[in-house]
Amino acid sequence: MTLSVYGWTVGVGGTAHYRIREPLRALALSGFNTEHGMEMHAGIQREHDIIVAHMPHTEMALGVWRALKNGGHNKLVFDIDDYAWNYPKGSGTREYWTVENLGGLEECARLADLVTTPSFALAEVMRGFNKNVVLIPNTVPITLTNQRERQQHKVFRVGYQGASQHKMDFAQPGIQESLGMFLSSHPYAELHLYGFHKGSVYFPKSMASRVKIREWQPDLAAYYKSLDFEVGIGPLSDHPFNEYKSDIRIREYMAIGAIPVVQTNGVYAERIDDKYSFLRPHELYTSLHKAYQLWHQPEEWNRLRFERRHIARTFFTTETNAGRIADEYRRLGYGAY
Repeated sequence: MTLSVYGWTVGVGGTAHYRIREPLRALALSGFNTEHGMEMHAGIQREHDIIVAHMPHTEMALGVWRALKNGGHNKLVFDIDDYAWNYPKGSGTREYWTVENLGGLEECARLADLVTTPSFALAEVMRGFNKNVVLIPNTVPITLTNQRERQQHKVFRVGYQGASQHKMDFAQPGIQESLGMFLSSHPYAELHLYGFHKGSVYFPKSMASRVKIREWQPDLAAYYKSLDFEVGIGPLSDHPFNEYKSDIRIREYMAIGAIPVVQTNGVYAERIDDKYSFLRPHELYTSLHKAYQLWHQPEEWNRLRFERRHIARTFFTTETNAGRIADEYRRLGYGAY
């Protein structure tokens, strides 16, 4: 029997891609029938064995989730990738997660037949709501590792990917100072921020001309194509929100051959090169300077870029992880959970 999976999602950004569309593509590569969309009606329920949704929580979503559970025809997968109970203050998202919304999230998790998450730490949290919790990693398409190699820039680009809720990284004591010191002492360096909108994060005037804002892009292909930097930094804050995140940034960085310059704690600890990592915020300068020095050795720099892409191609792609993802859904579909 060929299992059919429906991804119920209203998202159009990176979360919907990494947590719904890309896992469905992995399942399709493994012989599943898959579909995704915003609609939910009786026809969808009849046509699909499994329904997966990312962090359903609203009153409407909870009502649908209860009806699906009571109907008994579909296995339900609740996916989560954010620690919704402790968003950073001032992000706007924190205020959204009211007691009511968190209550809906928790009940949807309890009703699910399976909970999936890309985070080890978040998996432990979710086991408090549901005994069936498995890790489904964020994966990148293998095409990202095959993007055409470009000529080396005349400017050393430091890339940071995030959104408004991540601006806390730059409020971390020592981070702006390290970045400012690095830019002022390395005239051929720039900081490129991906996913921010202008005015969402502020830097001293001395740095402003060297900081480039790459606003959020709804088109994923265009976003991937725009990733063009030598090293990738972040997360930079030790806020609990970051501690519960997945290591997707390092996977994207390595897929394009960039050197990850990240903290040596949390979810990134097992995926980094100690030579270019840092433990305390003020050490960010030293790590960036080491990478900058290596950039001036083209042969060694290109060797390292090739090595990073090879690691990503071997471990981090959807194509490599398709079998693992499919195994969990088969177990669910055939009654193991």
